[in-house]
Formats: sequence, structure tokens, C-alpha cells
Amino acid sequence: MSRLSNHYELQLQDILKPEYDKIHGFSCGYAAMSKKGLWGFINTEGKEIVAPIYDLTFPFNGEFATVMKDGFFGAVNVQGQEVFPCLYEAPIEFREGLNVTWLKKSGMYFLVDKNNERVGSQEFSATMPAVSGLIPVKAQGKWGAISVSTGELVAPLIYERFWAYSGFVIVRQKGKWGLIDSNAKEIIPPIYDDIISGDEPSFFVRKGALWGVVKIEDGGQVVTIVPCSLDYEIFAHRSVKEGLLEVARNGLYGFLDLSGDLVVDCIYDEVYSFVNGFACVQRDGLFGIINKQGVEIIPCKYRKTTEFKGGRVWVLDGGQYCILNENGERISNEGFFDLKLPQANGLIPVSRGNIWGAVSMQTGELVLPLIYQDIEVFTRDIFFVKRNGKWGIVDQDGNVLLETIYDELIKYERRALENESSFYIPVRKNKQWQIAKIWS
Repeated sequence: MSRLSNHYELQLQDILKPEYDKIHGFSCGYAAMSKKGLWGFINTEGKEIVAPIYDLTFPFNGEFATVMKDGFFGAVNVQGQEVFPCLYEAPIEFREGLNVTWLKKSGMYFLVDKNNERVGSQEFSATMPAVSGLIPVKAQGKWGAISVSTGELVAPLIYERFWAYSGFVIVRQKGKWGLIDSNAKEIIPPIYDDIISGDEPSFFVRKGALWGVVKIEDGGQVVTIVPCSLDYEIFAHRSVKEGLLEVARNGLYGFLDLSGDLVVDCIYDEVYSFVNGFACVQRDGLFGIINKQGVEIIPCKYRKTTEFKGGRVWVLDGGQYCILNENGERISNEGFFDLKLPQANGLIPVSRGNIWGAVSMQTGELVLPLIYQDIEVFTRDIFFVKRNGKWGIVDQDGNVLLETIYDELIKYERRALENESSFYIPVRKNKQWQIAKIWS
């Protein structure tokens, strides 16, 4: 063990059984491993907690991990016990914050708790993820919802479609759309031909070809902001982001706000959702960036752009990527042939030819030199790097955490990286597996 940089220390554990053929990334402190084509789990000390007897495993999510044997699913716990036998027709997952899960048998779903005890008495042909205490369910061709806590029906099985959002559910009945709340109380009767949710308690609603805007006040009162009089095309895959909705007229796109005002004229061949107050737009095959007032802060003259973030954007100009500021000015003379998203702590991997490094988004200067065959962002300030066909690890300052002598480094499951200060990384040199523990 030694301090390798100003940020991190590293320890290698040489205790894994060499006969493992493959190891996946850690999730919740456990990693799947395989031997002779069958899968099990190890912990961060390399100890085998689930023997490799399964045809397939899923990452741990909290206390449980789904496993599969002979085409049927079950689940194991962190003690290595098969708490749900492999008898079921769908993966078993206890989603974050929930103490219940679905089991599927003979084509029907039923709800159980963590002790494999039934919750509620009914069975259903289809389900959706829980939202605001409701779980959408389907039986006999109709949708309704059950309570997460009791498993009993709260919203009756009378709807043709059922889309749950935070606090509200958009429902369709007899071909028309309406809205209910998380207690299954009707807020908007099914009278509209379409409804699109906003990122506030506001909804775009359509009658015939014309759109309007309604807002749900505290207490469930519906206020009409704009009657159905707006003549725009709005598509199902579009959604309100940062208070603005992508709309089209005569095949060209712009943005409406939640008052029904056209804040960005319909002059673009394509628009993309606003992120942090800016949106990418396309005209005549070229891309630019606009703000919420519709001003092109980066004109539409580039073959590609990234999201505008932190006052910076990458653009593809003349065959090379460069960084522009909010005035459209290059912040350095450096240009690169390729780049990789997302960025990590303000650094982004870039290449010239087949050689990779990393650049600061703020200064445009190289922080990690162009000496690597490949770079992958591991987490906010740690990079996997490849030289001479071998992998290693460096931090954001280029300090070597793990020498580039390994044949394989295995990333974490992405959901396991949130707010972590220490990481466990399976590494392989020849046929020998180790675990690299890195912590700050």
C-alpha cells in the first residue's frame, strides 16, 4: 500500500482463484465471475460467496442479485443463499426504495416481499415500474394500478393505456386521454386526443389538431393556461425540458414555453432538448447552439457539436474538434481528430491519429499527454489508459495509480459509482486475476 498521488492510494489483492475465466465489474460490493461457462459471485476480498453454478447472473442491486439456471430466474442474497429459487419466467429485482418485487410464473405476475411472501392477491399479465407509490398493472387487456404497500388495486382496471409520472398518471379511456393523481383520483377527465407532460405540473393537451396548456394547482385544481388553439405539430417522443417543448410547423422546429408562446421560431431542421439553458440546433445540415431567448450563441456552421456546458462546447470544424466559448471563440489553437463523451471532472479524452490524451474543457490545454493507444473514463477523476497493448490507471493529473502492464481492467457497474470514494477493480495479467482497491 502506498500513496500514489495527492488524491488516491492503491492496494492490490492477489487472492483471487486463477481458474476464473472472467470477472465482471463490482456492484454493491460484489462481482460476477465465471468458471467453465457458469457464473457465481465474489466479494471485494476475492472470497467466493456464490459458487459458479448459474447460466447467467445480473449485478447486485442492494441485497439481491438475479440469477438464471435452465432458462428460469431466481435470486441470491449477499450471504450467497438462493432466497428465490430458479422457478420464474422474468428477472427478479427489488428496485431502490421498494420492499416488493414481481415474480412471473405461467405467464402471470404476482407481487412478493423480500421474504418471498405474497403481497396482495391478484395476478397480472403485464406491469410497469412503480411511480409515486403506484405500480401500473394490466389484466384482461386493461390497465390500472396497485398500491406498493398493500398490493391491492387502487386505480381500477379500466384504462387502455397508463403512463405514470411523478405525482400524476396519464390514462387513456375509450380513445381519449385524461389524468389521475397518485391516489387514483381523477384530475382531468379523459376528453383529450393527446397529453404531453411537462417538467412542472403543467401539461400540453390536444383536441383535434390544436394544442393547449393546462396546469395542476395545489389541491388538484386544473387551470387552463392556453385553450386548445395552438397550431403546431408535437410528437410523442418530444417532451418538456427546462420549461420548453420542441414543436414543428411546416416541417421546421422551434420551442414553445408553458404559456404557449413561441420563444424560438420554427426555422430549424432539427432541435434537441435544452440542457442547462442551452440547446443544440441544426439548419441546412450544420449545427449550432441557442439560448432560451432563441439567440444563436454558436452559429449553425459546424458539422457536429456537443452539449454546451460550463461555458464551453466542442465543435467539429474543418475536420478537427476544437473548444469554443459562449462568444463562439476558440479558447486554444489545439485541434483533435476524435473525442469521447462524457467528460470527467472537466477533462475529456481526445485523439490525434490513433494516439489519445485528455484536454481541460476550461483551458483547452492537454492535461494528459497524447501518448496512449486508448483512454476510457472510469469515474470523475480516474482514467483507464492503454500503452503498448496493456492497460493501467492514471488520475486527472496524470499520476500513475496502476502501471500499464495489465491485459484487462474491468469497470464498475455504472450505477455503483455514485458518491463512491473507494473503488474495487478486477485486473488481469496473463491468467492471474487481482483486485485493485483505490481510495482517497
